[in-house]
Amino acid sequence: ATPVKKSGTKKSAKVPNVVIKTCGQAILPSDPSAAISSGQQPLQAYCGHWYHHDCLGPILQSPPFVHGCKACHVILHHPLWSTNVDELKRGHERAIRQAKELEEIADMF
Repeated sequence: ATPVKKSGTKKSAKVPNVVIKTCGQAILPSDPSAAISSGQQPLQAYCGHWYHHDCLGPILQSPPFVHGCKACHVILHHPLWSTNVDELKRGHERAIRQAKELEEIADMF
């Protein structure tokens, strides 16, 4: 399994024209002075493909919890997200239960 790593600032200057396969957006804003939100933080896989934080997180946290790179199909991992499938399943089930509970509460009003 090839993990995903955070990009270093040295490489970020080289990637403004890279488009992410999952969202179709550029990895960095076209304006170099624009702030990058935490969700738009660039992450680079060891295979060399780029993801935004908010693009990669949902991939790694959705069933079946083991996903390949959208460009080259190498299995993705990142230290920000667990690789323990049982833990990921429990978290996913908990999120579904919470969403149902919130929906039931909203229906009461």
